[in-house]
Amino acid sequence: MGGLLFLCCPLFAPVALADWHVVWSDEFDYVGPPDATKWNIENWPPRRVNNELQSYTDDPENVWVENGRLVIEAQVDPDDDSLFTSARINSRGMGASTYGRFEARIRFPDARGTWSAFWLMPSDPSLYGWNQDEGWYWPNCGEIDIVEQVGFEPEIVHASVHSKAAYFKNGNQRTDQIEIADAADVYHRYAVEWLEDSMEFFVDDESFFRVENNGEGWEWWPFDQEFYVILNLAVGGSWGGREGIDLDALPQRMLVDYVRISEYSESDDLDPEVERDYSVDVLRESR
Repeated sequence: MGGLLFLCCPLFAPVALADWHVVWSDEFDYVGPPDATKWNIENWPPRRVNNELQSYTDDPENVWVENGRLVIEAQVDPDDDSLFTSARINSRGMGASTYGRFEARIRFPDARGTWSAFWLMPSDPSLYGWNQDEGWYWPNCGEIDIVEQVGFEPEIVHASVHSKAAYFKNGNQRTDQIEIADAADVYHRYAVEWLEDSMEFFVDDESFFRVENNGEGWEWWPFDQEFYVILNLAVGGSWGGREGIDLDALPQRMLVDYVRISEYSESDDLDPEVERDYSVDVLRESR
């Protein structure tokens, strides 16, 4: 579906766009598998996390680049033990930052049972120790969910942050949501601006969620270390499968136009080519 994206006035004023300069990106301006110098493709069995039902594979039928976009496709696969296959890729060891603006332009699927995410995890999850309750370093290590969307409510997108002191099992998860009526029909830009003492989350530069460092230690704010990008499309799971799976609606695709990591600079001598990175997409015709 084609169309123009018109921006709303933000609830909070973002850092001036010209002050962000791109330090890592994938514009997906090539054809074939995701660039191996930028992405790891994960191979996982079903139910490894969140009771998700799919196998994550590196099969070119589940993840590829074409027409200037990354495609992650969830499929029904009767030959796979899990019945479902999809993909999950990450930039660990290749694209990461401590603080910055992380942004992607995404079109989400629209089918009951899908669960899409653009999110961040720390390069060294062990920094704040093992969590005995969870049997891993999470959530001590922190997690930043820039955007999640589940197929049983495709017009709602969510942002969240997780830490030892504040996550869903404690009943105090820091999260919010915003309605984007055409999130499954056209591309929108999803971003977090992560500074030393705060994070602010945006859709098309409209701010809808803000979290601040309360100064009460790493249990609340482990976000002082390097984080990398993850993109994935799950099937089922503790959240995505809450209302079942529409088998007839599969396959479904999560489409990503670009991913960018930017760092803040107070310099007046920014490269004008970099500055255009954030102006060219403001009223960009959707594919």
